[in-house]
Amino acid sequence: MGAKPAMKILEGSVVFDEVLGHFERENRESKSLDWTRNELVKANAETGITWILVRLSRQDILKIMLQAHHDPPQVILIPDWLDVAAAAVRIKNLTRKAGACWDNIHSHKDRDFSQTHVFLKFRDGRLWHIDGLHRLLAWVIFEMTGEIDAYVVCLRDQIRDENKNVSGATD
Repeated sequence: MGAKPAMKILEGSVVFDEVLGHFERENRESKSLDWTRNELVKANAETGITWILVRLSRQDILKIMLQAHHDPPQVILIPDWLDVAAAAVRIKNLTRKAGACWDNIHSHKDRDFSQTHVFLKFRDGRLWHIDGLHRLLAWVIFEMTGEIDAYVVCLRDQIRDENKNVSGATD
């Protein structure tokens, strides 16, 4: 399973309206806005969860698990549950064959990642993607530096305190 995430908790409890507000402001032009909003709402409806705001290190970003992604539909760009590091290598090798997906990734080449968020869930000791796939891939492919902030939905008992790592495991 690998090392547990080293993410730094910035806020130990965030109300869902704030999470949804950031998502809608940052993604208002997205073709998948409604689908992803529904995924966030579903994640929020789970029993015993809370949202937290974290700062992700490079190590955390590279290990985020991504869902299968087909764009164009006939090309499997990312098979089910590949991490960001492996997916970035795969996409780099496809470039133009990735069509609209590559265009979306490339559109983030000059993005100020300190002004954006990704949306994730924390389960089974790992971070799992909900929203931000193209941004995460661009961050790796174009060799960005720095950290990325993320809203993460997790079980309340996975939070030790606001100054420690998120983890369901013991040290």
